[in-house]
Amino acid sequence: MLKQGEYADVLRAIGWTLDQRLAGSDVAAVEIAIRGAGIVVSWQTGDGERQRERYGREEVAQLRERARQLREEPAHGPPGEQAESLRTIGQYLDEQQIVLERLIKLPEGHRVVGVLDWHSMAEWYPRATIGEMSAKRRKLRGTGKRLSP
Repeated sequence: MLKQGEYADVLRAIGWTLDQRLAGSDVAAVEIAIRGAGIVVSWQTGDGERQRERYGREEVAQLRERARQLREEPAHGPPGEQAESLRTIGQYLDEQQIVLERLIKLPEGHRVVGVLDWHSMAEWYPRATIGEMSAKRRKLRGTGKRLSP
């Protein structure tokens, strides 16, 4: 199971992986579900093709390592849309200490389902809101400052 403080890295690495696999494809939906110590990622392209991948304990460790590499060796060009939006949500989850259960990414926005202070919660974040959060975070990178909620 992911621990607090790991969501930003792991979700960024999942997003980077999706960006590489889906380059040039329209993405209709992405779902990330936490299942015990693993993560199940499924996606549907605009043409209706569905795919799914499961990350067990070892693969999650590899995702964390990939995220560290992405931080140390900037990718060629700007981060892809999946990596950037999932990282932004992961940072929010880490800061708010939300335990993620499921994240559904649609063209209009993101649905986050999790647990906060022992209470179930579900929130909808429109695409524009995630874009604004991401832009604010980009400005703060390297300054040592944190984004206030």
